[in-house]
Amino acid sequence: MIASFRHRIYFKLGLGGILRWFWKVDKLYDCKVYHEKSYDGLYNFSRSNLSNDLKVFFSERDAYLSEHYSTDMVFSVNNVSFGGSYFLGLVEKHHLLRPTRINEHIFPSFFSYLRKLLFHPIPIGEVIFFDSYVSNNYNHFYRDVIFNFLLIRETKPEIRRVFISEKILQIPYVKFFFECEINKDLELVKAKNPKWYKADKVFFAKTAETKERWSSLANIFESKLLIKNGLGIKKFFLLRSKETGRTLVNLEVVIKFLNDYGYIPVDSAGMPLNEQISLFRDAESVVAIHGAGLTNVMYCKKLKFLIELHPKDRIMPHYYRLSKLMGAGYSAILGSKRNRKSNFEISISDLERELKLIEKSNSA
Repeated sequence: MIASFRHRIYFKLGLGGILRWFWKVDKLYDCKVYHEKSYDGLYNFSRSNLSNDLKVFFSERDAYLSEHYSTDMVFSVNNVSFGGSYFLGLVEKHHLLRPTRINEHIFPSFFSYLRKLLFHPIPIGEVIFFDSYVSNNYNHFYRDVIFNFLLIRETKPEIRRVFISEKILQIPYVKFFFECEINKDLELVKAKNPKWYKADKVFFAKTAETKERWSSLANIFESKLLIKNGLGIKKFFLLRSKETGRTLVNLEVVIKFLNDYGYIPVDSAGMPLNEQISLFRDAESVVAIHGAGLTNVMYCKKLKFLIELHPKDRIMPHYYRLSKLMGAGYSAILGSKRNRKSNFEISISDLERELKLIEKSNSA
């Protein structure tokens, strides 16, 4: 709600345009592009298993992604100052940068500039920017951070210094990634609040989401964990507990119903990474409440179909794209609108219809 209000104020009501003119943030000076590659037809997926409303929604999303996120780019910006919680950076004197986006998502922060004046920046030379703003989310860590990071490493292998939040580095999957063999030569500059840091040059990237990238990343993690076999579970229901939130009002009813179809209920929250990978490796059919745990679809070797459960008022396309990229069928079921606790209800008849369609397609 707050973010949505801020977006309307900054961008839709004109105040953002005035502030961006005042702070001169519509251009990034000293920006140099090192690598650029476009992908044609990356988001042209079949939508035969979706309802008409969902076909329209995903078609619109794919059109947007084709326009804005079907290009790889590695670029650098000179003279950037970062705060300890540094998803915003200051370029030169008055130019503000939100590093994981280019121009379209830049917005000013007066308080961020005041903090720069209060704390003398620590020089850190030339660094790769490791985005901590979205690393808190398991899915965005892979899709929006690691893909970018690996592309920079491939394009500029001589740059080995990485600017990363000390707090983010404590997250198990982030820490695990930096323990992998490919990162053994890196020097980590660990940012702390309320300190400020001054970089001579910062390298950023934006990347297209491709099957090759997901598969390559899966191989990196599986090799580190020495995982060769799965758990042998072919059908499971990936749930979210009431403690985790954003779950189903009728969760117990759905668990009982799916159990009759052979779907084992699984909650991956708190499950070690090696167990999550092993769980997904042998999966052929998965029913899941929308959540970051579905990122593990990248480890599936035999997945035929994914049914994702969404609240009617919040549909997210992340795993529609991922399942399609991995060659699996996809269907979405829309439940009720979210209540005050962000929980929603799924119709058993809708779920039964989708399961029968899967059974029919498997027997054909």
